[in-house]
Amino acid sequence: MKVFYELTTKKSFSEYDLNDEVMISVRYRYSGKRLNTSTGVKT
Repeated sequence: MKVFYELTTKKSFSEYDLNDEVMISVRYRYSGKRLNTSTGVKT
């Protein structure tokens, strides 16, 4: 099983302002399947 932490973006980073919030999610990969879940943390 592999665990990845990533920023969830809906647009490219250049389109965001300094005050915009980006959600942090956790991506689990196991047996060829993928599960994304939100941490509830925004940066």
